[in-house]
Amino acid sequence: MTYDLNRIAELLRNEKWTWAKTMPGIPHEYIVRDKCLMGEENFLMIVLAQRDLGTNEIWGKYNFPYLYVDGYKYWTMGDTFENTTILNRQKVFSEFDKLDIQEGDVVPFGVVSHLWFMLRELIEGRYIYEVACGSGGTVKPFLLTPDKYTGIDPSKKAIARFKERYPDFANKIYAISFEESVNYWSNGDYLVLATFGAASYFMEPYLKILDKSGKDYIIMFFQEGKCPKEYEDTHYFHYSPDDIHSIMPTAQVLPYYGYFIASNMNFHEYEVNRIVKWELSHLELLFRKNPFDKDLPYDNLFCAQMESIMSEGDRLFNEYSSFINLHNLRMDLKTIADEYMLFVSKCNEVLPYVEDWHVENFANIIVSAIKRANFFKNI
Repeated sequence: MTYDLNRIAELLRNEKWTWAKTMPGIPHEYIVRDKCLMGEENFLMIVLAQRDLGTNEIWGKYNFPYLYVDGYKYWTMGDTFENTTILNRQKVFSEFDKLDIQEGDVVPFGVVSHLWFMLRELIEGRYIYEVACGSGGTVKPFLLTPDKYTGIDPSKKAIARFKERYPDFANKIYAISFEESVNYWSNGDYLVLATFGAASYFMEPYLKILDKSGKDYIIMFFQEGKCPKEYEDTHYFHYSPDDIHSIMPTAQVLPYYGYFIASNMNFHEYEVNRIVKWELSHLELLFRKNPFDKDLPYDNLFCAQMESIMSEGDRLFNEYSSFINLHNLRMDLKTIADEYMLFVSKCNEVLPYVEDWHVENFANIIVSAIKRANFFKNI
């Protein structure tokens, strides 16, 4: 029999799946033959495809054929074709094993350190249960220690690399998914941490369990269209801020570069001040501690341009310093943003002549600061 796999994928995507809530440690969903949206004829066609095209795998005492479609695997429980009434599916947690991504390829060390700078007072001293820990990218910048850490990741490859890099953590990290480990992180005095988009891979019912568990959590989702190119072929969920608030009523949501940080900890005002202080430290480094050296052999026009930029930068630094008072975030931020963008364009005009001044990095800092500042005015 010939099967239209595109048609099968469409039917499965449009189906309404029921979470198997009585088996949370075996995360899966199902549909019932006489109640599904696709109708009985399509249901039976997909069961045939699963049995004809599926890959046999052993699970416990069972050996079932699994049909892999769009980041899920589908199976039935082995009844005869005529008596099959349930089609199950589970998210494929192992797809990251197919990627060959080295440490720092996706999120640079400096950005991870920036996040630690923001969250330090909330995390320091806590027992961390890190979900999607990868190969240990947070260990150094977050100053993590094995005695206060448990890490999980569905990628066996990542866990093996973690153990190789940090042998002291070998007995504290496990190749298991967030959903499969629900009985572990929902108990115990943990702070559940999931950084840089990891929460976008979590199934909705388990986000609800986390929110209701009373555990402190800091988790991060991709913003729409901001999934790193290295992960474009992986299957994740699209959670908007409204979705997150609906699923996790105790969560506060804060934009952070191409991510959303969600937490039930009271971090909003704390984070605002942290972020502003971080931006100020960069401005001070660029304009106060690394002044333009006029004695270098540049032409007069370039020197004049740089002196103008430095003067403007100093003025903007003073103006931006007023942001440190949270109440002043309600000032006319659009005007400030427009001035910054003009300033950045000035910097870019002379960028080809300057290799040491990090103007491009500064431009990125300002753009991200503007985006967050416009968000803060609604607090």
